[in-house]
Amino acid sequence: MEDIKKYLSDNASEEERTAAERLKEGFSALRIEGKVKAVAAARARAKRQRRNNTIGILLVLLSLSIAIGIWMARKPAASTSFTTEEPVEQETTTSPIPPVPAKDQPVIDTQEKEAPTASPQQDVPTSPPPREIPIAQAELPPPPYGAPDTYLRGQSEENQDKALLDQLWYTGYPLTGLQASAQYLVVDEHLRARNFTTAYVRLQRLDRQLTPNDTLRYLQAYTLLEMGQGMEALALLDELEQPPAAWLPQIEWYRGLAALLADDKTLALGIFREIAKKINHPYQLQAKKALRLYQ
Repeated sequence: MEDIKKYLSDNASEEERTAAERLKEGFSALRIEGKVKAVAAARARAKRQRRNNTIGILLVLLSLSIAIGIWMARKPAASTSFTTEEPVEQETTTSPIPPVPAKDQPVIDTQEKEAPTASPQQDVPTSPPPREIPIAQAELPPPPYGAPDTYLRGQSEENQDKALLDQLWYTGYPLTGLQASAQYLVVDEHLRARNFTTAYVRLQRLDRQLTPNDTLRYLQAYTLLEMGQGMEALALLDELEQPPAAWLPQIEWYRGLAALLADDKTLALGIFREIAKKINHPYQLQAKKALRLYQ
């Protein structure tokens, strides 16, 4: 190597010196290129390592999330508290809460933490508890409220029909077996106060907001019945898809009353006959009374 350097410095021509310089530059370029490739490869390895570390962390977090989700799903569901609608102005009323027929006790809404303030109750004639004496010996008190004034148009025949229906108007609220959610709290308050028109307006608003359901239809049907709209109430009662068994006796009786309001006595009497055949039906005495009055 020293001989080459001496030769180039002493005896080499200019062309040889130039060629030697170019050769040295080529070797230097190759060494630099090799170093660049080595650095690039090292950086690529470091980048892959960081990506692998990131993917590993994400997989660990995903596994933890899945495990927490499964654990939460197995925990008992916490009870949900409902919030009531915004307060509305209270209509002043002195109407009491109507009693219900024998063996037809109201079901309190178990989904509500606090029930709205109900109107003062009126003392009603007491009768023996229906479960303490045989149903055949039970006395049927008169209804606490008369039928709606559908027939009062000044004609004697219509007044007579109204008088008959007054003797059969065994309706009451809360509805038997109904467990309304917090969305119906304001409606519940108006129905307890027998403010049927206001309650129906509220139900119509809910009808536009909620998916149609049996609870909404049942409340609408009862409200229309108390407003004297028998045909509309009967249509809604017939639209109930899968009502709970606790509703069915009252639904049958209300269908008969709605048929009378709609002036379909043939349908009403057929319903009352079926009810009268059922020994343990809570409206059996009412149905027998209806048959005596209309046959």
